[in-house]
Amino acid sequence: MDTVRRLYLYAMSAVSLAVLAVGAQALLTVALHGLGLRGVPVFGGDPGDRQALSLAIALVGVGLPVWAIHWWLVERSVRRGADAEAERRAGIRAFYLSAVLAVFILVAAIAAMSLVRIVVSRLMPLSDDYYGYEDLAGTISTLFVVAAGWALHAQTRRVDVAGGELHGGAAWLPRLYRYVVTFFGLVIFAQGLGEIAKVAIVYVSGTSSPDAIYGGGYAYQLRQALPAAIVGLAAWVSHAWASDRVAASDGWHGASEQTSRIRLGYWPLVIAVAAFASIIALAGGLGAVLGQVLGTSADVSPSLAVQIAAAAAAAVPWLAIWWLHGRWGRDAASATGDPGRRTFAARLDRHVGAAVGLAFGAIATGWLVGVLIDVVLGGSRTVGDGWRHELSQFLAWAVLGLPLWIWNWSRLLALRQADPAGEASSAVRRAYLLLAIGVAIVSTLGSLAIVLYRLVGYLLGAGLGGNAVSELSTPLGALIAAAAIVVYHGLQLRSDGELRPATADAAEAAAPVAAPLTAAVPPAAMAAEDTAARISLELRGPTGADLEATLAMLRGVLPEGQTLAEG
Repeated sequence: MDTVRRLYLYAMSAVSLAVLAVGAQALLTVALHGLGLRGVPVFGGDPGDRQALSLAIALVGVGLPVWAIHWWLVERSVRRGADAEAERRAGIRAFYLSAVLAVFILVAAIAAMSLVRIVVSRLMPLSDDYYGYEDLAGTISTLFVVAAGWALHAQTRRVDVAGGELHGGAAWLPRLYRYVVTFFGLVIFAQGLGEIAKVAIVYVSGTSSPDAIYGGGYAYQLRQALPAAIVGLAAWVSHAWASDRVAASDGWHGASEQTSRIRLGYWPLVIAVAAFASIIALAGGLGAVLGQVLGTSADVSPSLAVQIAAAAAAAVPWLAIWWLHGRWGRDAASATGDPGRRTFAARLDRHVGAAVGLAFGAIATGWLVGVLIDVVLGGSRTVGDGWRHELSQFLAWAVLGLPLWIWNWSRLLALRQADPAGEASSAVRRAYLLLAIGVAIVSTLGSLAIVLYRLVGYLLGAGLGGNAVSELSTPLGALIAAAAIVVYHGLQLRSDGELRPATADAAEAAAPVAAPLTAAVPPAAMAAEDTAARISLELRGPTGADLEATLAMLRGVLPEGQTLAEG
């Protein structure tokens, strides 16, 4: 199937499928209404089932035949014909399947959360000031339709995978879908679980009005948090299980999953988000303590103990995710038996923690330095009570962020001292240093613009209003903090650069070299050099690496008729 025809068939399949799904959902909703399954609207009247039925029949009548014809043409091209294999391996097909699965899972998540909200509303009725409408029949019909559509396309993908090895977009696009859903499911679950824990603590404490923290009653908060926790957990567990099952499978699919960059990137991303969310949650409790010490409020409601406990409860899911994924990454690296993998996992874990800690510590330090400049030079930022609230927040960030950076960075410095050449050549370390320098420089652009604006305005006699010291203290603090980051990390990068050239030749000579690997053809064809395809390669690895295991894995994923031979 040529590219233009393929684009047409998949585009028409997507459009007609959307029309069919909307019509089928409306048709099923009307049928459930007829059986007496309705929601209870707070305002409004009858939704007009007869009109909805006529529209549903029209949409199904148009969408079903158009989709069936186009999808039949697509599947016929995949299952038979000279171009069947090319169609199965087409990136456009993988993109279509991944996009449809993603849309269906998103709609299913929204409908599932609506269903949980309906259940919670029945068990814990909301006050009269809540306005909304939850149609139970519409929610159930949506779940049914999207589940059927998702199952159909998931089965289509399984058939494609079973047909043989896939490369390029045909392999990584569906994998990207799985890990994106896994990630967002995990984030939604942790956030919802943390909110449930906070509501429970406030409720047990006997606080009469949770509005002081949450802006809503207990029932309202549970109505928002429970759906997120339940649906997020389902999405996370189901897709993480699917990815682990693929990774544990034999053949090309398992080997491709194990070495996937998407799978590798998912792990540090989760650690970074979990570390970030943990600091944000804990800073809420620590900020309340510091605020009490600084006298930001004479009347703390709810009590300080309740605020601390609520912040800790919100942080627990994120801390657990942080610890579990860190352990998972280290265990997975150890299971390979490759010392290089274990070192890489530890290095990546430490650098991610250092980056998150540095981000919070640098922002807080810049703000605190700005306040110090304002006080020393006679600014007006400390007039009133507002600065105390800010001080409690940024002090909490500094207290939590800087120790996290120091702890991880000290371990990384110890690794560098033990193996200077290996650490200096590490792509992870180099990426971290460049990222720290780049972000620090970019973050100073706005601050530098403000400083120059005030200075140029003063020189030109523009008569700018406001307290110049106060307006310049924060950007100057940010510039000082960023400059310290750039200088320190720049010196580290320079030191690595000086070390790499001196050790490159020695490291290359010390690395074990396997015999050249040849992508060969069967013996009969080997005898005839003019008809055989032959490429000579060389496999290298760090000292102690199990090159034989790598060679065995490569042999296991070669297409039929090709082998790797030691020359």
